Amino acid sequence: MLRRFASIRLPNLPTDLARRRHRRRSGRSSPDSFRNRNRGPAMKFGDGTRELQGDAVGHVLVVDLRNNVQRVIDCCSKSAQAGVRRMMTLAEARALMASNPSSGFRPESTLQSPSTPRRDRTDLRRLTIACLRFAPVAVVDGEAGILLDLSGCRRLLRRKGGEVGLLDRMERCFTRHGFTFSMAIADTAVAARAWAGYRNAWRPFGTDHHAPERRPRHGRPGEAIDAPAPPDHRIVPSGEHASRLEGLPVEAIGLDSGTLEALRAVNVRLVGELRRLPRAALPARYGSAVLHRLDQATGRIPTIIDPVRPPNAVAVRREFDGPVRSREAIELAVADLLKDLRHRLETLESGACVVRLKAERPMTGDWVEVVEPRRPTRRRGRLWTMLQPVIERLPLDDGVDAIELEVPRHRRIAHESSPMIHSPGSREGGAGIAPVEIEVTEFIEAVQARFGPNTVRRMSASSGHVPEDESRIVSVDGATSEADGEKADGTAAALGDEARPTIIHRPPISIEVRCDRGIPASVFHEGSPHAVGFARGPERIGAPWWRSAGRDGIREDELSCEYRRDYWRLELDSGTWVWIFQASSDRRWFLHGTWA
Repeated sequence: MLRRFASIRLPNLPTDLARRRHRRRSGRSSPDSFRNRNRGPAMKFGDGTRELQGDAVGHVLVVDLRNNVQRVIDCCSKSAQAGVRRMMTLAEARALMASNPSSGFRPESTLQSPSTPRRDRTDLRRLTIACLRFAPVAVVDGEAGILLDLSGCRRLLRRKGGEVGLLDRMERCFTRHGFTFSMAIADTAVAARAWAGYRNAWRPFGTDHHAPERRPRHGRPGEAIDAPAPPDHRIVPSGEHASRLEGLPVEAIGLDSGTLEALRAVNVRLVGELRRLPRAALPARYGSAVLHRLDQATGRIPTIIDPVRPPNAVAVRREFDGPVRSREAIELAVADLLKDLRHRLETLESGACVVRLKAERPMTGDWVEVVEPRRPTRRRGRLWTMLQPVIERLPLDDGVDAIELEVPRHRRIAHESSPMIHSPGSREGGAGIAPVEIEVTEFIEAVQARFGPNTVRRMSASSGHVPEDESRIVSVDGATSEADGEKADGTAAALGDEARPTIIHRPPISIEVRCDRGIPASVFHEGSPHAVGFARGPERIGAPWWRSAGRDGIREDELSCEYRRDYWRLELDSGTWVWIFQASSDRRWFLHGTWA
């Protein structure tokens, strides 16, 4: 199968994104409104690089604080034509633009945006996902590029103007959204990236290569209408990528700076000059990366790509004009985002199983908290009850730049018919769920969100003959009630019809017992004697053979390591039923349970 790749280079991505964010904050989301208002058409800069003109914002500078000095990290094409370069101080850049009359510099129309590389990478990934409308496979290519795999799309592209029509559609889309770009199509990913970024620096190499022809306009006087279209300068014809690469600078194939300096030292400037060097000597002199890049560019070895995939998660996001330190403002933003989140979940007919709240902070890393409803839901009130305690724990020392609500896992909610007469219990929860159960679920979610997931606990029955193991306190999100029922049934089967006390003392309470012919006759507890009216026993219970002291969390004061116990069920003269046993180790008596 013929492999074809399309490369989109975005040389001014930070400034383009800063311009778009400024438009959104100003309430002007469409670049077309500027073009129509000022009647400035999109103009062409360089070879295949376009930038939207007629914008209300003049120069765009992306600045960052380096060693207590504001420096220019990136600049737009207007600023670059005025002489502004990267890592130049901000004061020097403004003075340089003001001294150049042709730059049209106006301080009030200059946009200075702080450097946000992490945010730019996120926006580039979203832009790559949006490019899946043009090709089935899209890849984030470095810090300012997108790579599309067009393999297997030949028949589909033929219906829509071929590769030329694809590039024209992508150019219209990127121009409409105000991006500076350069595009190319070639047989390999490295060749497409090199031709898109460095075709302006192409020079003829050797005698058999000709400069790429530019595509003239159709319909000129004297031109035959049925004549074939001339070659497009953005497209490298199939099989000619190796010859086109020879006229490009060695920077085009993506070598590191150290290798580039070593090649310049021996006056190797073009890829063709590099390919003429002895192949066996290249790894020893310049490292193995040189041959690897050359083989990737010519197609001898494949290029490994990591394609992006459209996210299945439902996410809503709110970006602020600057760092926000007001908790009330963040709560209002989250409450507003819950409306959009509910609308998207309603579109999918699903409810959220997991909700992730992410707060982007400028000076530190992202702050992420996760809440999990006990049942899928999309009700705003229920989600807000769980998210409000989380927002109260959000640190606001450095402020928050953006808030995002994401539902990475959601599940379809069963439909249920609306009642003709409204009843108080008819709320969301799915078919077959009682209103009381829904209220208990919401109460547990609210307590867990406020005080932690392990604060709500319940009794859990477990199988076993040792009294301490018959019931235990576990988290409410631990074993299910169905599993507990199976364990309880197993316990009853093992113990037969013997009843157990309703109150188990942990640890057992030491008491004194007087016996008559081996049968308890009186019990002394807390200094008070109690006569025994009825005694039933003994019931001998032995400890499990696999347990020993200090294992499985067994405590000595609970006497769980006794070899055997002789239990008696007694009715005292006061009418109270107690459960006592005699330890086999020291023949002491203990009160282990009481019937309430």
